[in-house]
Amino acid sequence: MPDAIAMTSPVSFAAPVALACASVALAAAFAAAWVRRPAVPTMTYLLAGAGAVLLALAAGAPAWSRPGAGEVLVMVDVSPSTRAARYRDGASFRARVQQLLPGVRRRVVAFSGGAAIEDPKQFDGVVWFPEEPADRTVFAPPAGQTVVLFSDAQFEIPQVAPPVYVVVDPQLESPGDAAVRRLEARGDDAVVTVHNGGGPRELTLSGTEEATRAAVPPGPMVVTRKLAASPRAPTVVVPTVVARLNAADAWPENDVLSLRPPPPPVAERWWVGTGGPPPSDPAGGTWRFFRPSELPTDPAAYLAPAVVVLDNVPADDLSPTQSQRLTQYARDLGGGLLILGGDHAFAAGGYAGTAIETLSPLASTPPEPAAHWVLLVDSSGSMNAPAAGGAGGTRWRVAADAAVALLRSLPPDDRASVGGFAAGLSWWTRDRRAAEAGAQPLPPPGAGPGGPTELRRALADVTAAAAAGLPTQLVLLTDANADVPDAAALAEAMQRKNVRLHLLAIGDAGDSSPGQRAMRQLVADTGGTLVEETDPGRWAAAARQLLRRAAPVLLETRPARINFVGGLSALPAREVAPWNRAWLKAGATLLGETASSTPETGGADDDAGGRGNRNGRSRAPLAARWNLGEGNVAAAAFASPLPAEMEALLHAVARPPRDPRLRVTWDPGDPLRVTVDAVEGDRYLNGLDLSLELTQASRADARAAPVRIPQTGPGRYELAIDSPRESALATVRQGRRAVDRAAVAGRYPPEFGAIGNDRAAMRELARRGGGAVIEPSFAGPLDLAGPRRDVPLSAPLAAAGAACVAAALICWKAS
Repeated sequence: MPDAIAMTSPVSFAAPVALACASVALAAAFAAAWVRRPAVPTMTYLLAGAGAVLLALAAGAPAWSRPGAGEVLVMVDVSPSTRAARYRDGASFRARVQQLLPGVRRRVVAFSGGAAIEDPKQFDGVVWFPEEPADRTVFAPPAGQTVVLFSDAQFEIPQVAPPVYVVVDPQLESPGDAAVRRLEARGDDAVVTVHNGGGPRELTLSGTEEATRAAVPPGPMVVTRKLAASPRAPTVVVPTVVARLNAADAWPENDVLSLRPPPPPVAERWWVGTGGPPPSDPAGGTWRFFRPSELPTDPAAYLAPAVVVLDNVPADDLSPTQSQRLTQYARDLGGGLLILGGDHAFAAGGYAGTAIETLSPLASTPPEPAAHWVLLVDSSGSMNAPAAGGAGGTRWRVAADAAVALLRSLPPDDRASVGGFAAGLSWWTRDRRAAEAGAQPLPPPGAGPGGPTELRRALADVTAAAAAGLPTQLVLLTDANADVPDAAALAEAMQRKNVRLHLLAIGDAGDSSPGQRAMRQLVADTGGTLVEETDPGRWAAAARQLLRRAAPVLLETRPARINFVGGLSALPAREVAPWNRAWLKAGATLLGETASSTPETGGADDDAGGRGNRNGRSRAPLAARWNLGEGNVAAAAFASPLPAEMEALLHAVARPPRDPRLRVTWDPGDPLRVTVDAVEGDRYLNGLDLSLELTQASRADARAAPVRIPQTGPGRYELAIDSPRESALATVRQGRRAVDRAAVAGRYPPEFGAIGNDRAAMRELARRGGGAVIEPSFAGPLDLAGPRRDVPLSAPLAAAGAACVAAALICWKAS
């Protein structure tokens, strides 16, 4: 049965306030007449009362809504989405119309993607409407006529509609359509979403690493495959991914989607080094060359490069601000960083305890303690003098700060002790992991200079406490102006206990005093290092220089054979030299390692940064990568990679950086939706100039005009547009700068996006116009409400009222 239709009053009043006022006046007149009872004929009473009532009703501007006369309009949807409908057969349609509208005058028109079609064709002796192609069905019923609609209701419902009776077609209830709903590129994967509303189908997926043929059972299904590897050069055409279902239903148009993943973005590549830029970019582009001192410190500059290469750059060549920018670039902006080895990199470049060490997937120091570092600061009374050269504070304070900074640059797993000496030793922290000691607030409260300098006693106490087996690296910050009696015996004791003395001489240069000469001899006898610096403002830098000289270089000059593994396994093995000893960090992915250890480069008993194998020998990692925050970082612990190796390493990390303030969300369906959330800290970014640009994947010059992305809320921007018919590259831009981009599949027209009856749309359409949804079981006939026509009643009621009043007066006079 059709849905119930709400009944309304046939008479309405356009001026209800005037009607109320007239009614009050009428009631007052009747009350007065009732109280006074004037001596007039009864007919006068009746005529005057009737006239007053009619005039009061006329004041309310009444209108009578009555059914309009005319024919019923039968509208037939002949768009492609209704291809399997029963009513598309002429004989079935005529039988259904006769059942629903017997004896009713009617006119039949067809519609699809535009204006109504009133010119039927002749097919095998039957007059009927053929299918009309359409990208999207358009339903535009005329006003003033009752409509009987044969359709699946897969269209935009008009805001205002006449009474519409939607006839449900049983063959569109479960049409058995299967469709490829989505095809997306997510990182290195192609993701296909299929929905099968019928019997078993088969999905073919091409353009991926391995061609796929998969059975598709009824219901939804998602298939994920790796995209085919493509060269990094932006001029190379990458293979198109095609997802296709075998043809087995009435709508083959939605059985296929295609996507061309974009080539690598044309973004800047930065080469940072002291030896000059590389001869050429193996990916076919060009490099921007920076010396370490020229590396930008402006955060916005790091939105430009897709990859930054540090070529054999020592840690001290980068300022703290530059190191911070590199960390933000990889961790927060999602950029790619490649660290190359050499004689100024890793341990040889002083990476331990620095930002570069934190970024690298290869550690430059072993995970097990290799030494016990003892850092001693001269805390005698003479160090209480003000520091010269504008360093600020006392000489002791500047020396203590330099020692603490040095502590935080030590290998994190080495043992460390820090203290001061004057008449005796005063430990600030003792025999702890360097990383733990560096996290303490040092020097501790109460520490300070005072007393005589008992230099020999301090050296002897450290030597006596030195543990056997683990070498002790004794770093001394002093002016060395104290006597060191019997220095030869002390040197012999230090040698026996494996204590090496490293002296940062912060007093006057020269060796005029016996203490200075003795200290220099101790440094030489124990195999230590000496750095002299009298300017307190440079003591921290001099301490780092001393540490670089004191720490093991871990640079191998003898060639080692590298085997590439994992993502670089296609590269041939070869010999490399020089190469840096390094250790694979937890969470990193190994990309290359030495073939085996040799007696010259260490065996199973030395910790060469390798991984022990079943034969008791070790392999040293030489290349690795890992994800760091939003970005990728790779490290190669050898110098001068070959072009093919460089290309593979760049491919592992290079990616366009992203502005962390702008988060872009893509919904690559139909329509294509893009949402941008713009937030900086706890502040919304409003009023941004954001736009969406579509570029055909097959032609870089075929670009649609940018479409502005409107702001829809605080910090939120949203846009929905028709998906492109050909695979395209969608780019979100802020002004001219690209913020984000995504590959969008070439999609079939919206007409094929949903097949079958849209029940919700049918009910809403019937509700808006006062019609009904006609189920297949309803045998008719239809009780049509029909369109209604308003007939104004004010004039006739006023005339009738005036006539009654006039007749009442005549009757009164005649009496």
